[in-house]
Amino acid sequence: MLHDASTAEEEEAGFLKTFYSHSPEKQALGKEWWKRLNKRIADDKSDYLGPEGTARQTEAVSTWTPPGAPGGSYDRLGEIQIPVFVASGDDDLLVPTANSITLWRRIKTAHLHIYPDVGHGFLNEYTEMFGEHVIQFLDGERVM
Repeated sequence: MLHDASTAEEEEAGFLKTFYSHSPEKQALGKEWWKRLNKRIADDKSDYLGPEGTARQTEAVSTWTPPGAPGGSYDRLGEIQIPVFVASGDDDLLVPTANSITLWRRIKTAHLHIYPDVGHGFLNEYTEMFGEHVIQFLDGERVM
């Protein structure tokens, strides 16, 4: 996985496995994105989250309490009353697609959109479409 990488090659391989589907076409798209990402970092325009930030993010995601735990966050999802837009790739390994479906089922005001043939990198691959979906959602329209 990406967080276990100790070399640049392992990091790239983890990125490609996690963010893109395994077809040759999608892996090629992932490699292009990886090059752009690393060029931006080299140009000092953005930076990696880093090990400490990654650990904090992982800890935050894993603090969800299991179903049935007293006062658990999972069991409180149904209390959410505001509109929620849930988006995922159809093969997300970092935040499993099944979790997005669970959010959609438990939050009565949720709208779910699953992007095809992509992992966690659906934002990279479907940038324009996702942007349009967000605009539709914020405008109160049904996202198509």
